[in-house]
Amino acid sequence: MSWVAGVVAAASVVLGATAGSVLAATAEVEFQAQIAISNAIERGGEFQKNELSFEPRIDIWFAGGARLTAKGLLRSDFADKLEPGRPSNDTRSSYSGRIALGEHTEFEVRELFLDFELGETQMRVGKQQVVWGQADGLRILDVVNPLSFREFILPDFEDRRIPLWMVNAEVPVGEAALQLLWIPDQTYDEFADASGAFAFTSPKFRPVLDQVVRIRSARKPNNFLEDSDVGARLSAFVSGWDLTASYLYHYQDQPVLVLDRSSGMTQVTPTYERTHLAGVTASKAFGDFVFRGELGYSTDRYFASSESVQGIEKSFEASGVLGLDYSGFTDLLISGQFFQSSVEGGSGMQRAQHERSVSLLLRRNFSNDTVTLEMLAIHNTNDSDGLVQIELSYQLTSNITISAGADVFYGDADGVFGQFDARDRFSLKVEIGV
Repeated sequence: MSWVAGVVAAASVVLGATAGSVLAATAEVEFQAQIAISNAIERGGEFQKNELSFEPRIDIWFAGGARLTAKGLLRSDFADKLEPGRPSNDTRSSYSGRIALGEHTEFEVRELFLDFELGETQMRVGKQQVVWGQADGLRILDVVNPLSFREFILPDFEDRRIPLWMVNAEVPVGEAALQLLWIPDQTYDEFADASGAFAFTSPKFRPVLDQVVRIRSARKPNNFLEDSDVGARLSAFVSGWDLTASYLYHYQDQPVLVLDRSSGMTQVTPTYERTHLAGVTASKAFGDFVFRGELGYSTDRYFASSESVQGIEKSFEASGVLGLDYSGFTDLLISGQFFQSSVEGGSGMQRAQHERSVSLLLRRNFSNDTVTLEMLAIHNTNDSDGLVQIELSYQLTSNITISAGADVFYGDADGVFGQFDARDRFSLKVEIGV
Protein backbone atom coordinates (compact mmCIF):
# COMPACT_ATOMS: atom_id res chain seq x y z
CA MET A 1 0.00 0.00 0.00
CA SER A 2 1.38 3.44 -0.95
CA TRP A 3 1.83 6.06 1.74
CA VAL A 4 -1.00 8.06 0.15
CA ALA A 5 -3.36 5.10 0.40
CA GLY A 6 -2.16 4.63 3.96
CA VAL A 7 -2.99 8.24 4.82
CA VAL A 8 -6.46 7.88 3.30
CA ALA A 9 -7.03 4.59 5.13
CA ALA A 10 -5.90 6.13 8.43
CA ALA A 11 -8.15 9.13 7.86
CA SER A 12 -11.06 6.79 7.17
CA VAL A 13 -10.39 4.95 10.45
CA VAL A 14 -10.22 8.24 12.37
CA LEU A 15 -13.38 9.50 10.69
CA GLY A 16 -15.17 6.26 11.44
CA ALA A 17 -14.02 6.27 15.05
CA THR A 18 -15.08 9.88 15.48
CA ALA A 19 -18.49 9.18 13.94
CA GLY A 20 -18.88 6.15 16.19
CA SER A 21 -17.96 8.06 19.33
CA VAL A 22 -20.60 10.73 18.72
CA LEU A 23 -23.25 8.42 17.31
CA ALA A 24 -25.09 8.48 20.64
CA ALA A 25 -25.49 12.22 20.19
CA THR A 26 -26.71 11.88 16.61
CA ALA A 27 -29.91 13.75 15.84
CA GLU A 28 -30.96 11.48 12.99
CA VAL A 29 -29.84 8.54 10.85
CA GLU A 30 -31.51 7.99 7.49
CA PHE A 31 -31.07 5.06 5.12
CA GLN A 32 -32.20 5.00 1.49
CA ALA A 33 -31.51 2.64 -1.38
CA GLN A 34 -32.39 2.20 -5.00
CA ILE A 35 -32.58 -1.07 -6.91
CA ALA A 36 -32.52 -0.82 -10.70
CA ILE A 37 -32.95 -3.41 -13.45
CA SER A 38 -31.62 -2.03 -16.74
CA ASN A 39 -31.67 -3.71 -20.14
CA ALA A 40 -30.48 -2.41 -23.51
CA ILE A 41 -30.93 -4.29 -26.79
CA GLU A 42 -29.06 -3.33 -29.95
CA ARG A 43 -30.92 -3.19 -33.25
CA GLY A 44 -29.49 -6.59 -34.19
CA GLY A 45 -31.40 -8.11 -31.28
CA GLU A 46 -28.45 -8.77 -28.94
CA PHE A 47 -28.32 -7.56 -25.35
CA GLN A 48 -25.88 -4.68 -24.98
CA LYS A 49 -26.64 -4.38 -21.27
CA ASN A 50 -28.38 -6.66 -18.79
CA GLU A 51 -27.71 -4.95 -15.51
CA LEU A 52 -28.83 -5.20 -11.90
CA SER A 53 -27.66 -2.46 -9.53
CA PHE A 54 -28.07 -1.62 -5.86
CA GLU A 55 -27.28 1.90 -4.64
CA PRO A 56 -27.45 2.40 -0.85
CA ARG A 57 -27.18 5.80 0.82
CA ILE A 58 -26.75 6.65 4.50
CA ASP A 59 -27.04 10.15 5.97
CA ILE A 60 -26.08 10.81 9.58
CA TRP A 61 -26.90 14.18 11.15
CA PHE A 62 -24.87 14.91 14.27
CA ALA A 63 -26.03 17.10 17.14
CA GLY A 64 -23.36 19.70 16.32
CA GLY A 65 -24.85 20.26 12.86
CA ALA A 66 -22.42 18.16 10.82
CA ARG A 67 -23.69 15.55 8.36
CA LEU A 68 -21.95 12.43 7.08
CA THR A 69 -23.11 11.04 3.72
CA ALA A 70 -22.10 7.70 2.21
CA LYS A 71 -23.24 6.33 -1.16
CA GLY A 72 -22.30 3.00 -2.71
CA LEU A 73 -22.87 1.17 -5.97
CA LEU A 74 -23.06 -2.60 -6.38
CA ARG A 75 -23.52 -3.48 -10.04
CA SER A 76 -23.73 -6.70 -12.07
CA ASP A 77 -23.87 -6.62 -15.87
CA PHE A 78 -24.55 -10.11 -17.20
CA ALA A 79 -24.35 -9.09 -20.88
CA ASP A 80 -20.71 -8.01 -20.33
CA LYS A 81 -20.54 -5.95 -23.54
CA LEU A 82 -19.74 -2.51 -22.11
CA GLU A 83 -16.62 -3.48 -20.13
CA PRO A 84 -15.85 -7.10 -21.00
CA GLY A 85 -14.15 -8.96 -18.16
CA ARG A 86 -13.21 -7.42 -14.84
CA PRO A 87 -13.49 -3.63 -14.52
CA SER A 88 -10.23 -1.74 -15.03
CA ASN A 89 -8.78 0.70 -12.51
CA ASP A 90 -6.01 1.90 -14.84
CA THR A 91 -7.19 5.52 -14.82
CA ARG A 92 -8.12 5.65 -11.13
CA SER A 93 -6.05 6.53 -8.11
CA SER A 94 -5.19 3.80 -5.62
CA TYR A 95 -7.86 5.09 -3.22
CA SER A 96 -10.72 5.56 -5.72
CA GLY A 97 -10.74 2.21 -7.51
CA ARG A 98 -13.58 -0.22 -8.08
CA ILE A 99 -13.60 -3.64 -6.45
CA ALA A 100 -14.20 -6.55 -8.84
CA LEU A 101 -16.41 -9.30 -7.45
CA GLY A 102 -16.06 -11.82 -10.26
CA GLU A 103 -16.28 -11.25 -14.02
CA HIS A 104 -19.61 -9.41 -14.04
CA THR A 105 -19.94 -7.70 -10.66
CA GLU A 106 -18.25 -4.69 -9.11
CA PHE A 107 -18.58 -2.44 -6.07
CA GLU A 108 -17.41 1.09 -5.45
CA VAL A 109 -17.86 3.81 -2.89
CA ARG A 110 -19.51 6.46 -5.03
CA GLU A 111 -19.46 9.24 -2.45
CA LEU A 112 -18.30 9.61 1.14
CA PHE A 113 -18.14 13.13 2.56
CA LEU A 114 -18.63 15.18 5.70
CA ASP A 115 -20.50 18.51 5.67
CA PHE A 116 -19.75 20.97 8.46
CA GLU A 117 -19.20 24.65 9.18
CA LEU A 118 -16.04 26.54 10.11
CA GLY A 119 -17.36 29.91 11.16
CA GLU A 120 -19.24 31.18 8.10
CA THR A 121 -17.45 28.77 5.74
CA GLN A 122 -19.37 25.74 4.48
CA MET A 123 -17.05 22.73 4.24
CA ARG A 124 -17.51 19.43 2.39
CA VAL A 125 -14.57 17.04 2.76
CA GLY A 126 -14.38 13.61 1.14
CA LYS A 127 -15.32 11.83 -2.07
CA GLN A 128 -17.84 13.93 -4.00
CA GLN A 129 -19.09 15.48 -7.22
CA VAL A 130 -18.79 19.19 -8.04
CA VAL A 131 -20.93 20.61 -10.84
CA TRP A 132 -19.79 23.67 -12.77
CA GLY A 133 -21.47 24.99 -15.89
CA GLN A 134 -25.02 24.89 -17.23
CA ALA A 135 -24.85 23.09 -20.59
CA ASP A 136 -27.05 20.07 -21.42
CA GLY A 137 -25.59 16.98 -23.11
CA LEU A 138 -22.11 18.42 -23.76
CA ARG A 139 -19.78 20.10 -21.29
CA ILE A 140 -17.48 23.12 -21.27
CA LEU A 141 -16.82 24.06 -17.63
CA ASP A 142 -18.20 20.92 -15.96
CA VAL A 143 -14.76 19.28 -15.89
CA VAL A 144 -13.94 19.13 -12.17
CA ASN A 145 -14.84 15.42 -12.08
CA PRO A 146 -13.70 12.96 -14.76
CA LEU A 147 -16.28 10.93 -16.65
CA SER A 148 -16.95 7.30 -17.39
CA PHE A 149 -17.48 6.60 -21.10
CA ARG A 150 -18.52 2.94 -20.69
CA GLU A 151 -21.82 4.00 -22.31
CA PHE A 152 -20.40 7.01 -24.18
CA ILE A 153 -22.55 10.04 -23.18
CA LEU A 154 -25.88 8.22 -22.94
CA PRO A 155 -26.46 8.18 -19.12
CA ASP A 156 -27.13 11.33 -17.09
CA PHE A 157 -24.09 13.35 -16.02
CA GLU A 158 -24.69 12.44 -12.37
CA ASP A 159 -24.20 8.76 -13.20
CA ARG A 160 -21.28 9.38 -15.56
CA ARG A 161 -19.20 11.58 -13.27
CA ILE A 162 -16.50 9.81 -11.24
CA PRO A 163 -16.51 11.31 -7.72
CA LEU A 164 -13.15 12.50 -6.40
CA TRP A 165 -11.59 12.89 -2.96
CA MET A 166 -11.30 16.62 -2.34
CA VAL A 167 -11.69 19.53 0.04
CA ASN A 168 -14.54 21.80 -1.02
CA ALA A 169 -15.01 25.10 0.83
CA GLU A 170 -17.59 27.82 0.18
CA VAL A 171 -16.76 31.20 1.70
CA PRO A 172 -19.18 34.16 1.73
CA VAL A 173 -17.68 37.28 0.13
CA GLY A 174 -20.16 40.08 0.70
CA GLU A 175 -23.24 39.21 -1.36
CA ALA A 176 -21.22 36.69 -3.41
CA ALA A 177 -19.88 33.21 -2.64
CA LEU A 178 -16.35 31.93 -3.29
CA GLN A 179 -15.88 28.19 -3.77
CA LEU A 180 -12.35 26.80 -3.28
CA LEU A 181 -11.29 23.28 -4.30
CA TRP A 182 -8.24 21.19 -3.48
CA ILE A 183 -8.25 17.86 -5.33
CA PRO A 184 -5.36 15.45 -4.59
CA ASP A 185 -7.23 12.52 -6.23
CA GLN A 186 -5.43 11.59 -9.48
CA THR A 187 -8.32 9.83 -11.21
CA TYR A 188 -9.10 10.45 -14.88
CA ASP A 189 -11.65 9.65 -17.60
CA GLU A 190 -12.50 5.97 -18.11
CA PHE A 191 -12.86 4.62 -21.63
CA ALA A 192 -14.05 1.28 -22.92
CA ASP A 193 -11.19 -0.87 -24.20
CA ALA A 194 -11.06 -2.07 -27.81
CA SER A 195 -13.57 -4.87 -27.17
CA GLY A 196 -16.16 -2.63 -25.47
CA ALA A 197 -19.38 -1.65 -27.20
CA PHE A 198 -18.49 2.05 -27.04
CA ALA A 199 -14.75 1.87 -27.71
CA PHE A 200 -13.59 5.05 -29.48
CA THR A 201 -12.56 4.51 -33.11
CA SER A 202 -12.82 8.01 -34.58
CA PRO A 203 -9.48 9.51 -35.76
CA LYS A 204 -10.36 12.56 -33.66
CA PHE A 205 -9.44 10.50 -30.60
CA ARG A 206 -7.00 7.90 -31.92
CA PRO A 207 -3.88 8.39 -34.06
CA VAL A 208 -4.16 7.12 -37.63
CA LEU A 209 -1.41 4.51 -38.05
CA ASP A 210 -0.50 2.19 -40.92
CA GLN A 211 1.57 -0.26 -38.89
CA VAL A 212 1.56 -2.34 -35.74
CA VAL A 213 2.29 -0.30 -32.64
CA ARG A 214 3.32 -0.93 -29.06
CA ILE A 215 1.24 0.69 -26.32
CA ARG A 216 3.39 1.78 -23.39
CA SER A 217 2.19 2.25 -19.84
CA ALA A 218 0.48 5.59 -19.28
CA ARG A 219 2.62 8.42 -17.94
CA LYS A 220 0.51 9.52 -14.99
CA PRO A 221 1.04 12.14 -12.26
CA ASN A 222 1.92 10.48 -8.96
CA ASN A 223 2.82 13.22 -6.50
CA PHE A 224 0.09 13.69 -3.90
CA LEU A 225 0.72 17.41 -3.36
CA GLU A 226 2.49 18.71 -6.48
CA ASP A 227 0.07 16.97 -8.85
CA SER A 228 -3.10 18.08 -7.07
CA ASP A 229 -5.74 20.04 -8.96
CA VAL A 230 -6.92 23.36 -7.52
CA GLY A 231 -9.85 25.52 -8.46
CA ALA A 232 -11.95 28.53 -7.50
CA ARG A 233 -15.37 29.79 -8.52
CA LEU A 234 -17.01 33.10 -7.60
CA SER A 235 -20.80 33.22 -7.94
CA ALA A 236 -23.19 36.14 -7.47
CA PHE A 237 -26.71 37.28 -8.26
CA VAL A 238 -26.60 40.74 -9.87
CA SER A 239 -29.63 42.62 -11.25
CA GLY A 240 -31.48 39.40 -11.95
CA TRP A 241 -28.46 37.65 -13.48
CA ASP A 242 -26.87 34.50 -12.05
CA LEU A 243 -23.16 35.02 -12.74
CA THR A 244 -20.09 32.88 -12.11
CA ALA A 245 -16.39 33.18 -12.85
CA SER A 246 -14.23 30.09 -12.43
CA TYR A 247 -10.63 28.91 -12.69
CA LEU A 248 -9.24 25.38 -12.59
CA TYR A 249 -5.58 24.33 -12.72
CA HIS A 250 -5.78 20.64 -13.51
CA TYR A 251 -4.60 17.67 -15.51
CA GLN A 252 -6.71 17.02 -18.58
CA ASP A 253 -8.79 13.92 -17.89
CA GLN A 254 -8.16 12.52 -21.38
CA PRO A 255 -4.57 11.40 -22.05
CA VAL A 256 -2.49 12.74 -24.91
CA LEU A 257 -1.40 9.86 -27.20
CA VAL A 258 2.27 10.64 -27.90
CA LEU A 259 3.98 8.70 -30.72
CA ASP A 260 7.64 7.65 -30.76
CA ARG A 261 9.06 6.21 -34.02
CA SER A 262 12.76 6.46 -33.11
CA SER A 263 13.21 2.73 -32.37
CA GLY A 264 11.91 1.51 -35.73
CA MET A 265 8.58 0.49 -34.17
CA THR A 266 5.91 3.07 -33.46
CA GLN A 267 5.26 3.30 -29.74
CA VAL A 268 2.32 5.13 -28.15
CA THR A 269 2.58 6.59 -24.65
CA PRO A 270 -0.64 7.95 -23.11
CA THR A 271 0.44 11.08 -21.23
CA TYR A 272 -1.53 13.38 -18.93
CA GLU A 273 -0.84 17.11 -19.37
CA ARG A 274 -1.56 20.17 -17.23
CA THR A 275 -3.85 22.98 -18.38
CA HIS A 276 -5.36 26.20 -17.08
CA LEU A 277 -9.12 26.60 -17.55
CA ALA A 278 -10.86 29.94 -17.05
CA GLY A 279 -14.55 30.44 -17.64
CA VAL A 280 -17.70 32.44 -16.99
CA THR A 281 -21.41 31.66 -16.99
CA ALA A 282 -24.49 33.87 -17.06
CA SER A 283 -28.21 33.16 -16.93
CA LYS A 284 -31.36 35.23 -16.50
CA ALA A 285 -35.10 34.68 -16.74
CA PHE A 286 -37.14 36.92 -19.07
CA GLY A 287 -40.74 35.94 -18.42
CA ASP A 288 -41.19 32.42 -19.81
CA PHE A 289 -37.70 32.48 -21.33
CA VAL A 290 -34.37 31.73 -19.66
CA PHE A 291 -31.15 32.77 -21.38
CA ARG A 292 -27.98 30.81 -20.59
CA GLY A 293 -24.42 31.50 -21.68
CA GLU A 294 -21.13 29.77 -20.91
CA LEU A 295 -17.55 30.49 -22.06
CA GLY A 296 -14.34 28.61 -21.36
CA TYR A 297 -10.70 29.03 -22.35
CA SER A 298 -8.11 26.27 -21.88
CA THR A 299 -4.37 26.49 -22.41
CA ASP A 300 -2.08 23.64 -23.52
CA ARG A 301 -4.59 21.36 -25.22
CA TYR A 302 -3.37 18.54 -27.49
CA PHE A 303 -5.15 17.06 -30.52
CA ALA A 304 -4.42 14.18 -32.88
CA SER A 305 -2.46 15.18 -35.99
CA SER A 306 -1.50 13.25 -39.12
CA GLU A 307 1.50 15.48 -39.90
CA SER A 308 3.25 15.81 -36.55
CA VAL A 309 6.14 13.44 -35.74
CA GLN A 310 4.61 12.79 -32.32
CA GLY A 311 1.10 12.50 -33.76
CA ILE A 312 -0.21 15.51 -31.81
CA GLU A 313 -0.48 19.28 -32.07
CA LYS A 314 -0.61 21.73 -29.17
CA SER A 315 -3.14 24.56 -29.09
CA PHE A 316 -5.43 26.60 -26.90
CA GLU A 317 -9.15 25.79 -26.93
CA ALA A 318 -11.89 28.40 -26.64
CA SER A 319 -15.39 27.01 -26.18
CA GLY A 320 -18.81 28.47 -25.64
CA VAL A 321 -22.50 27.66 -25.51
CA LEU A 322 -25.60 29.81 -25.84
CA GLY A 323 -28.88 28.37 -24.60
CA LEU A 324 -32.50 29.50 -24.58
CA ASP A 325 -35.21 27.73 -22.56
CA TYR A 326 -38.96 28.30 -22.97
CA SER A 327 -41.57 27.07 -20.49
CA GLY A 328 -44.60 29.10 -21.57
CA PHE A 329 -46.62 26.02 -22.51
CA THR A 330 -48.23 24.03 -19.71
CA ASP A 331 -46.02 21.12 -18.58
CA LEU A 332 -43.67 21.58 -21.57
CA LEU A 333 -40.01 22.66 -21.63
CA ILE A 334 -38.26 23.57 -24.88
CA SER A 335 -34.51 24.14 -24.72
CA GLY A 336 -32.15 24.91 -27.58
CA GLN A 337 -28.35 25.27 -27.46
CA PHE A 338 -25.53 26.26 -29.80
CA PHE A 339 -21.99 25.03 -29.04
CA GLN A 340 -18.70 26.08 -30.59
CA SER A 341 -15.14 24.95 -29.87
CA SER A 342 -12.23 26.75 -31.57
CA VAL A 343 -8.53 25.87 -31.71
CA GLU A 344 -5.45 27.13 -33.48
CA GLY A 345 -4.48 24.08 -35.51
CA GLY A 346 -2.41 23.11 -38.51
CA SER A 347 -3.57 21.35 -41.66
CA GLY A 348 -2.89 17.90 -40.19
CA MET A 349 -5.06 18.26 -37.10
CA GLN A 350 -7.78 15.62 -37.05
CA ARG A 351 -10.47 18.10 -36.05
CA ALA A 352 -11.73 21.32 -37.61
CA GLN A 353 -10.48 24.66 -36.40
CA HIS A 354 -14.07 25.48 -35.44
CA GLU A 355 -16.29 22.61 -34.25
CA ARG A 356 -20.00 23.44 -33.96
CA SER A 357 -22.94 21.55 -32.54
CA VAL A 358 -26.58 22.32 -31.85
CA SER A 359 -28.96 20.60 -29.45
CA LEU A 360 -32.70 20.52 -28.79
CA LEU A 361 -34.34 19.29 -25.59
CA LEU A 362 -38.11 18.71 -25.33
CA ARG A 363 -39.67 17.59 -22.04
CA ARG A 364 -43.42 17.11 -21.53
CA ASN A 365 -45.14 16.02 -18.31
CA PHE A 366 -48.52 14.30 -18.24
CA SER A 367 -50.99 12.95 -15.68
CA ASN A 368 -49.99 15.17 -12.77
CA ASP A 369 -46.27 14.70 -13.48
CA THR A 370 -46.43 10.89 -13.20
CA VAL A 371 -45.59 10.48 -16.91
CA THR A 372 -42.66 12.25 -18.59
CA LEU A 373 -41.71 12.18 -22.27
CA GLU A 374 -38.28 13.58 -23.10
CA MET A 375 -36.28 13.95 -26.30
CA LEU A 376 -32.69 15.21 -26.59
CA ALA A 377 -31.08 15.65 -30.00
CA ILE A 378 -27.43 16.68 -30.53
CA HIS A 379 -26.15 17.41 -34.04
CA ASN A 380 -22.55 18.18 -35.05
CA THR A 381 -22.70 20.56 -38.01
CA ASN A 382 -19.11 19.87 -39.12
CA ASP A 383 -19.51 16.10 -39.59
CA SER A 384 -23.31 16.01 -40.03
CA ASP A 385 -23.54 13.32 -37.37
CA GLY A 386 -25.40 13.20 -34.11
CA LEU A 387 -27.45 11.47 -31.47
CA VAL A 388 -31.18 11.35 -30.68
CA GLN A 389 -32.35 10.11 -27.27
CA ILE A 390 -36.03 9.51 -26.48
CA GLU A 391 -37.33 8.33 -23.10
CA LEU A 392 -40.80 7.75 -21.68
CA SER A 393 -40.99 7.29 -17.91
CA TYR A 394 -43.95 6.40 -15.69
CA GLN A 395 -44.03 6.74 -11.92
CA LEU A 396 -46.09 3.67 -11.09
CA THR A 397 -46.02 4.30 -7.33
CA SER A 398 -44.18 6.70 -5.03
CA ASN A 399 -41.13 4.42 -5.10
CA ILE A 400 -41.37 2.56 -8.44
CA THR A 401 -40.55 4.13 -11.82
CA ILE A 402 -40.64 2.35 -15.19
CA SER A 403 -38.94 3.88 -18.22
CA ALA A 404 -38.40 2.90 -21.85
CA GLY A 405 -36.20 4.66 -24.35
CA ALA A 406 -34.23 4.61 -27.57
CA ASP A 407 -30.74 5.92 -28.40
CA VAL A 408 -30.12 6.47 -32.12
CA PHE A 409 -26.77 7.50 -33.64
CA TYR A 410 -26.24 8.65 -37.21
CA GLY A 411 -23.40 9.88 -39.40
CA ASP A 412 -20.00 8.86 -40.79
CA ALA A 413 -17.66 6.56 -38.86
CA ASP A 414 -15.06 9.34 -38.53
CA GLY A 415 -17.43 11.51 -36.50
CA VAL A 416 -17.76 11.72 -32.71
CA PHE A 417 -21.30 10.33 -32.89
CA GLY A 418 -21.15 8.52 -36.22
CA GLN A 419 -18.50 6.12 -34.93
CA PHE A 420 -21.32 4.46 -32.94
CA ASP A 421 -23.83 4.26 -35.79
CA ALA A 422 -24.08 0.48 -35.25
CA ARG A 423 -24.79 0.89 -31.52
CA ASP A 424 -28.40 2.09 -31.71
CA ARG A 425 -30.37 0.54 -28.88
CA PHE A 426 -33.71 0.21 -27.16
CA SER A 427 -33.69 0.27 -23.36
CA LEU A 428 -36.04 -0.66 -20.53
CA LYS A 429 -35.45 0.21 -16.87
CA VAL A 430 -37.26 -0.42 -13.60
CA GLU A 431 -36.19 1.59 -10.52
CA ILE A 432 -37.36 0.68 -7.04
CA GLY A 433 -36.74 2.95 -4.08
CA VAL A 434 -36.33 1.46 -0.62
